[in-house]
Amino acid sequence: MWLIIAFIWWIGVAWLTYVLAKSKLEGEGV
Repeated sequence: MWLIIAFIWWIGVAWLTYVLAKSKLEGEGV
């Protein structure tokens, strides 16, 4: 049970990091 929760949580963190980094790069015009 906890493994599933941790797995989903890490996917959310990785996705959020990707979205923030992507928007940051696009915002800087890179």
